[in-house]
Amino acid sequence: VTLPGLYRLGKAIRKYRIKYVYFTDQSVFRWLYLYMRLMGVDKIIVHSRVSVADPDPAVPEKGIRKLLKSIIGKVPWATPDRVYAVSDFVRNRLIEKNCFPAEKVIKIMNGINIDKYACSENTIENDNIVVYAGGRSTRQKGIGVLISAVHLVVTKFGVTEFYVEYAGDGPDQAEFRQMVEDLEIQQYFRFLGQLANTRDTVCKADIVIVPSIWGDACPSAVSEALAAGKALITTRAGGIPEIVGDDRNAIIVPPADERALAAVLARLIRSKDERLQFGMNARARAVKALDEKIYYKQILEQMFADFGICASPVMSS
Repeated sequence: VTLPGLYRLGKAIRKYRIKYVYFTDQSVFRWLYLYMRLMGVDKIIVHSRVSVADPDPAVPEKGIRKLLKSIIGKVPWATPDRVYAVSDFVRNRLIEKNCFPAEKVIKIMNGINIDKYACSENTIENDNIVVYAGGRSTRQKGIGVLISAVHLVVTKFGVTEFYVEYAGDGPDQAEFRQMVEDLEIQQYFRFLGQLANTRDTVCKADIVIVPSIWGDACPSAVSEALAAGKALITTRAGGIPEIVGDDRNAIIVPPADERALAAVLARLIRSKDERLQFGMNARARAVKALDEKIYYKQILEQMFADFGICASPVMSS
């Protein structure tokens, strides 16, 4: 933040008498919060949706770093009044790694438009099983692991009546295309590029795979697959298991385990009954736990309570 930027910010706070501030994906320790409070802000909320490299739960901080972070975390002027975490994975990281007070962090999991993903295409019969995967073309999203798993499905398990449609673009796409060519699986792995809307592609799939190998905070690709009522294969990474709920709703494999991924993919390709059962359970999970109407209500209720102001018209209508 530059000095002219701070001046303009302070001027705006005073001019418009800004009392309540809501940030997304900001650090829990910022001296900017102190400045804003000095300019007249009463309450600050941070909504944390930040993913990290490590797919496993945070290792607690130790020693002098823990002591210093714990002291800073208790300084009210330089920290938010409340943090909304999109998963327990994010919440625990803030508590264990950032040493932020647990009582100031609340989990509110993201929602999704479950009506939008009520797929009528579930009844479509394809000659081959269609597997869908979407996400940015980076190693962290596990696309390279998926490509290796597809090769194993064909060569080790002898399953060939399927193909993968992958939607996404990014810095590692050229590498992934080369992998597909080197493994000679072009007929089983198709690159769709970046799609403006993935809904129709998800709905036409028989199986959805989210092969993330990093600490995804609360990936929407998992929620979309569940809401679409698709047989989902994903990984035990970040907040993903929390979205899935339990093992009746999706198959969860270890991150970066291409053999485990290949085994369950081959199994689902061969078992229509299992695909349908997982799909039914997935949709039920989304309706019960991921409806965005419930999510917005939770956010509004918590926000207005934390700001200490009256309920909004949206809440009371």
